[in-house]
Amino acid sequence: MGIVEKELTNFELESGEEVIIEKNIGGEIHIHMGNFRIDLTLSEFEEFANVIEQGTVKLEEIKNVSD
Repeated sequence: MGIVEKELTNFELESGEEVIIEKNIGGEIHIHMGNFRIDLTLSEFEEFANVIEQGTVKLEEIKNVSD
């Protein structure tokens, strides 16, 4: 368990579950969703975020949806 340097975001899903993303001293990123937690290095987090973004774009193309 690391020491939190900065809370990057904190929000609640429609289900009521809280999501927190933190940057810890040493560069680790922690994603908390209820009892679920993911620990990532900064480069792993960047890759994860890019994959999510690409998936969002692809889904919008498939569903013919845009903002």
